[in-house]
Amino acid sequence: MNEQLIRFLIFFIAILTALYRYAIFAYVLLSWFPQGFPKFRGILAQIVNPILRPFRFVKFAGLDFSPIIAFLVIDFLDNFLISRLGELL
Repeated sequence: MNEQLIRFLIFFIAILTALYRYAIFAYVLLSWFPQGFPKFRGILAQIVNPILRPFRFVKFAGLDFSPIIAFLVIDFLDNFLISRLGELL
């Protein structure tokens, strides 16, 4: 593969996963303020719910641990994909 393409893919994956982490973090913070920013929360919900939904079964004492699991999965995928692409350089 072309070295520039691989570097672009590594950069793109790193940026995309970072943005997704920030979106999940903002969604979690906004969940503490039920009446604040309803439009922004709706947009964030559309972005983060597809990845949080499969992990919603992890609840303990009324707390939803799906964002933590999503962070771990995103981090694993980020590291795995970037390391595999890095091997091609």
